[in-house]
Amino acid sequence: MRIIRALVISSLSIPVLVFVILSGVGLVFMVAMLIKDGDYNKGWLGMVYGGAVYGYFALFVSSIPTMALGWPASIIANRFDCLNKKVVLPGSALLGGLFLSIAGALFFKSSDIQIVLWLFLAGTIGGLINGSVFMRYLKPNKPLEGTR
Repeated sequence: MRIIRALVISSLSIPVLVFVILSGVGLVFMVAMLIKDGDYNKGWLGMVYGGAVYGYFALFVSSIPTMALGWPASIIANRFDCLNKKVVLPGSALLGGLFLSIAGALFFKSSDIQIVLWLFLAGTIGGLINGSVFMRYLKPNKPLEGTR
């Protein structure tokens, strides 16, 4: 149960991060326009709206593969007692990079190596973020050194 909870939290980390960053940029634009011109316009609201739309898109691009690939991978790693940072972080980076590069090549119907490599890099970074959030919320039950 703790694995599923950690997977759900980690799968929502990328969409929330996208929304928070773009909303923050929109609010910074609003403050900068108010300071510079002393005039209020609603151009900053487009950035917040963009953050919501891109966050919603990231929900599908990040959450579905995190659950579909991460759950079996974490179950296998847990079965072999390898559910630690040395296994999870490289595994999540590799799975994220492979998924996004293959899905992007199929979605864009292009085999341009530059697109595939950029998507692999983006998937690797997203996989590392998901893996680190997963490990943070997993909280493995390991005994302390001096209790044995």
